[in-house]
Amino acid sequence: MYKVDLMRVPLLALGEARQVAHWALQIPTAVASRLIEVQADDSHSNFGWSALGGGALLSHGLATVDAELRVGLSFYPLELLVTRREAVVATVALEGETLSGALRLCRDRLERASGGAIAAFELRDYEMPPHPLFEGSQFASSQLRAELAQLADWFGTFHRCFARLTERLRLLERLDLEVADARIWPHHFDLGGLVTLSRGLTQGERRGERRPSQLGFGLSPGDGLIDQPYVYVNPYPGPPETEPWELPDGWHWQNDGFSGAVLLGEVAADLDELVLRRQLLAVAAGGLRLDGPEIEAAYWDESVG
Repeated sequence: MYKVDLMRVPLLALGEARQVAHWALQIPTAVASRLIEVQADDSHSNFGWSALGGGALLSHGLATVDAELRVGLSFYPLELLVTRREAVVATVALEGETLSGALRLCRDRLERASGGAIAAFELRDYEMPPHPLFEGSQFASSQLRAELAQLADWFGTFHRCFARLTERLRLLERLDLEVADARIWPHHFDLGGLVTLSRGLTQGERRGERRPSQLGFGLSPGDGLIDQPYVYVNPYPGPPETEPWELPDGWHWQNDGFSGAVLLGEVAADLDELVLRRQLLAVAAGGLRLDGPEIEAAYWDESVG
């Protein structure tokens, strides 16, 4: 399996690119929040990963104006996208634009693509990391092309890993798991998914072990707590209510800021994608309290794909 170099740029040097991309994503988020039917869990505002332009985030279909239209963000060059049926029909280059200016241009492109008038967009009131862009500064992303390209590689790599994870978990039909695909959430800027467990007992529970009712999993490109990309698997409820389980080499239990199993980017970057997939499956299986025969029954053969 081809190994993507995830450390071309030092991981601690990705912070500015991460914040710029996070703020840039607030523009298509504003569009999605107005033009997609609101969901109680805010899932209408999340984004899927696409290989368009070397790596992009795309919204759900903008059903209130045209369900075939989507809006998104390409990482390099950093630009807004309007797509129809997987084809790009309009772009807005962010270099030299302000947030407010980019919002107006995005509205203009969407009106042309949909053929109808669209009301003005407003940024969501998410709690965001402070940045000059919020004060009216212009995007200067051309200086961050290498960093943005590397962020795209992190999201792309773990999009593939999480897609395989969810595929394997859905094979465990007898456990009646509800498995949500990993999506990019604009408030935390993480690629995260969720497994909700059934009420049925696993062999581990029959031995008296406690397991969580949900397992969150995802990739953060870094944040105020851990200033580098990291992978997480979060049980809910977490320890001590839920007993920790054995983790693969390189993983550790994070208890500062949140409770969960964490693989730091500096460790993950040295691992082949096949190894990353197997480790994610092992960590999820530990949280689900699955035994060896149960894992084998899920056909977790990573030799193909």
